[in-house]
Amino acid sequence: METTSGRRSSVGVVAPSELSARSAVQAAYLGFFVDMFDAYLPNAVLAPALNYFIPGGLSGAAQATIFYVVFSVTLIGRPLGAVVFGHVADRLGRRRTTLVSFGGFGVVTLLIAALPGYDTWGAAAVGVLVALRLVDGIFIGGEYTAVNPLAMEYSPKEKRGLYAALIHIGYPAALICISLLAALMLKIAPGGGGDSAYAIWGWRIPFVIGALLAGVLFIYYYRLVPESELWRSASKATAPLKQLFSGSDLRRLGQLFVVMTGAWLTLNATVGALPGVINTILGVKSSGINTGILIGAAIGAALYPLIGQLSQKFGRRPTITAIGILNLVPACALYYVLVAAAYRNPVGL
Repeated sequence: METTSGRRSSVGVVAPSELSARSAVQAAYLGFFVDMFDAYLPNAVLAPALNYFIPGGLSGAAQATIFYVVFSVTLIGRPLGAVVFGHVADRLGRRRTTLVSFGGFGVVTLLIAALPGYDTWGAAAVGVLVALRLVDGIFIGGEYTAVNPLAMEYSPKEKRGLYAALIHIGYPAALICISLLAALMLKIAPGGGGDSAYAIWGWRIPFVIGALLAGVLFIYYYRLVPESELWRSASKATAPLKQLFSGSDLRRLGQLFVVMTGAWLTLNATVGALPGVINTILGVKSSGINTGILIGAAIGAALYPLIGQLSQKFGRRPTITAIGILNLVPACALYYVLVAAAYRNPVGL
């Protein structure tokens, strides 16, 4: 008898039902969307309001350093959360771990939206902001670690490339929404210093929206996504972390670590570091930065399904290798052209 959670194959392994697979993939897409929305809020939303958290008179280099710290602590928290929540997900299940991570970064994002500024708390304002972003990163790492394996465990082998691509469209979709939302808030509450309308309350609205999205996703996941049947039927390791760092698992971990480190360094250099550089050092307006992020994200969203299909046809390794070469050569050249042109003619950038 077939149920919405799965069916038994001839060899006794639980095969996912189409409904469960669809729900898991949709939830993974929404989870990655909210994950990226929350992770990259500082880039588009906090950058114009940074003066609210810091004393006046700081140099552009000092402001850029604080901007990088606020953003990078989230990235530091992600691998910590991945280790902790990954262990928990292997022991207690993907679904429960995902629910905890959704609830966690939703609450933390709401706390950030309520933070006072430098005039009220002094240096503690930016200190608490950094601490909350670190905790936020830990919960985000937990979401990424739990929700994607669950979706892939529900996906048929012949469609995993496409399904993975569809899930990760959540990233550029989140950047598009953040950019549009930041542009809208700058229109409604113009920026221009620590006492501007945007710095006082305008930046808070996107954070509140991020917290609400996490809450909606928590409810969606709780009601519609069952636990992975593959996880239920698999034998549970008594010490998943110990097993991961030994034998052939350690070798595979090392390979994956190198690949993902390169991918995330490329991504965060473009989306994380570059906006701060061209805003605080080169003097480009936040509206122009948001437009650039918006265009790049739209192109990325259109290409993800194609890349997923290519990986399904030619294999993961050749596809990853080709994309790595494209990232290494043209991206570095374009960055040089951008910075050189900006220093020659910053107004016309």
